[in-house]
Amino acid sequence: MLPVVTAVLLVVLMFMKNSAAGENEEQECQEHFSLVPCGSGWYRLDSSRCVLNAPTAETYDDAEMFCQNQGANLVSFRGRDDLIQVLCQWFIEKNERVPHWLGARKQEGEFQWADGSGRVSDGGRRNFLNEQAEDCAEITIYGLWKGISCSATRNFVCQKTG
Repeated sequence: MLPVVTAVLLVVLMFMKNSAAGENEEQECQEHFSLVPCGSGWYRLDSSRCVLNAPTAETYDDAEMFCQNQGANLVSFRGRDDLIQVLCQWFIEKNERVPHWLGARKQEGEFQWADGSGRVSDGGRRNFLNEQAEDCAEITIYGLWKGISCSATRNFVCQKTG
């Protein structure tokens, strides 16, 4: 996980290097990832998934319920490009620099993705999320994942097949 987090951190820091008005982040992100509409407010994440940047901060359970009411789940990441694209969406669409819910919750001692795709993978390296006492996970603007109380409120991104 460390090499992925390091790579993401470097890319995000590159986007933030001249962050006075957010213009450089938007330009850098648009050069790497274009926001392709996928329905009203939804944008294409990959060939099979769309994402929606939700309008309000919620607890984990309320955020997941909001997503489910949209036919979706909290976002999960299948690779580095997913992660960077969602971080770029925060810059482009909302210019947000706040933590968001990661679509992962601890079940039987291990974090599982909310979309049912299984255990949160760390690429064969130690999964530091599982060492934390908290049962839910957030992702920071730097791409770092950490455990947090499920009763905290965070912004969030929904994902659905589409």
